[in-house]
Amino acid sequence: MNRFTRGRRRSAPLPTPRRGLRLDDRGVAKYFHGRTEEISLFESLCHSAMESNGGAMLIIQGPPGAGKTALLHECAQHARDWGWQVAGIPHDAIWNKRSLRNSLKPPRFWTNFDLQSISANIAGFGGGGGWGLRETAPLDLLQRHVRKTEKGVLLVLDEAQALYSADVTGSEKNAAVITLDAIHNGRLGKPVVMLAGGLGHTHIGLSRFEISRAGSEDLVNLSHIDAESERAIIGDWLRIEGRAKGDAKHWVDAIAHETEGWPQHISAYGQRAAQQLRKDNGRLTSGGLTAVLVTGREDKSRFYEHRLGEIGRYERPLLGLLVVCCGRNAAWAHVHLTAALSAIEGYLEASPHQTVDTMIQRGVLAATTTRKYHIPIPSMERYLVGYARDLEQEDGVWVQEIVNDVVAALDKAKYKPAPDRGSPVLSGRLRDVLAQMVAVPALHNRGTPSEAFPAE
Repeated sequence: MNRFTRGRRRSAPLPTPRRGLRLDDRGVAKYFHGRTEEISLFESLCHSAMESNGGAMLIIQGPPGAGKTALLHECAQHARDWGWQVAGIPHDAIWNKRSLRNSLKPPRFWTNFDLQSISANIAGFGGGGGWGLRETAPLDLLQRHVRKTEKGVLLVLDEAQALYSADVTGSEKNAAVITLDAIHNGRLGKPVVMLAGGLGHTHIGLSRFEISRAGSEDLVNLSHIDAESERAIIGDWLRIEGRAKGDAKHWVDAIAHETEGWPQHISAYGQRAAQQLRKDNGRLTSGGLTAVLVTGREDKSRFYEHRLGEIGRYERPLLGLLVVCCGRNAAWAHVHLTAALSAIEGYLEASPHQTVDTMIQRGVLAATTTRKYHIPIPSMERYLVGYARDLEQEDGVWVQEIVNDVVAALDKAKYKPAPDRGSPVLSGRLRDVLAQMVAVPALHNRGTPSEAFPAE
């Protein structure tokens, strides 16, 4: 197998966004740089599978907008370049034979179904739903498919966090365990690799099927990309897409300062910048840059509002107060989060336990390798602290009471914060601490005052 050549890879052109349109938070990256360690790990697993004629599994997980789908696409493209067969599968394909069949060879007409498949798929093509009985023996189908391949097979399971809450028991769960075991332990007679990508609790979902990757070498936790790759992507948007004229370094600096290495934000700001440059015939004006930064921050706020989804009015500032009480990048066990939410239980729209699960499933909380949970995006922390600040400005006395109750609940649940944390919020400095933590860093060399993301 030839080693792949790293470098920029361009996918099909994306439509030009309209001003004010919410940019999507997922998808294939138009300009891809970086992630060399992750791609090298994928390559190594595939090489090992080829050498042993066996199997492997790589879990790529991360918070919303970390570039999971883009990375899955890059890995799949490398596999195609090697001559491998690549199939995207839904999460139920590991226990539903019909779903796996339609993924490996999607039918174009009803006549492509055999009688057994027709009886099991009255509701229509593909997927795992339907009115008929499910077929719960996908392994034999996968074995027959693999035997026909000349090289290897890559199964790409995107949105794999669905396994966390999937209602799978009995024969379906047994079928999933058998299928995953055969893939991971190379029992299919040909090289087969499964690439599972999802939010930051994907490995917990897979552990339900006796696949655990906590901290092992075949689990990738995505976060921000490196500064060099970030600047390269921004530069591609400006030069290639926006046809920038002249030295774009100042624009790259200003945008990178806003995006903080986060792939979704890089793509959103890049699209806005290209749109503005085309409008200005490629001229890099100060007014154009200001317009890009303003719309970029609006997109960022909409992105977080979309992720927060059905998380309620009081749960949002509670998360912000947790950041204030415990410090940035803090992690909590499930019991710590439910204990903190109990301080406002009368205001919750669901039980504390259900509320935590909703936060996890929305990607607002992500699991660490030690199965604790944290707010995965630094700028999302500031956004949530903004909710806490707004609530404190409405009723500072009540919010201080909540803080006292949260600290007491965390202490009772045996949460141990760092020694220097917790004291400011209990000593009358809560408003100052909130204002400091919610502030967005000023732009490089522009003297722009710090601003908080608006809490809509």
